[in-house]
Amino acid sequence: MQEDFIQLLYLSNAKPELKQAELDRILEVSRKNNPSRDITGLLVFANGVFIQVLEGPSSEVTNLFETICDDTRHQEVAMLGEYVGQERIFSKWSMGFLQSTFDELTRITDSPNMIGRDDVLSLLSNDETEAVRFLKKFTKYVE
Repeated sequence: MQEDFIQLLYLSNAKPELKQAELDRILEVSRKNNPSRDITGLLVFANGVFIQVLEGPSSEVTNLFETICDDTRHQEVAMLGEYVGQERIFSKWSMGFLQSTFDELTRITDSPNMIGRDDVLSLLSNDETEAVRFLKKFTKYVE
């Protein structure tokens, strides 16, 4: 029996003392470890806020999310959604990355108003279809 595929979406605030080198290390470790777990995804870092989607087998994604929740480099972790039955959005990336600002996120997502942490929290946690549409807009900007 094949394990359920899920997408898990969360948002958190970086600790104010987070340095670029630590952010680079997070990406390095993710990109090294995720392929063996069959995990793909995206990490957006904007104005001290992390927005991340993890895609893969349910148990692997859940275990990774538990590890992420214990990471002291961020706080106020809010799970926005856990979606079953969607297709992979970020299949090309073991962990895609976009370092941005909320101004740029507003432009990328064609939002009529300036996006901030609470806007992202509200937008992504209320509607699965809208969350997936929002995330797909990032694929052309991911490194």
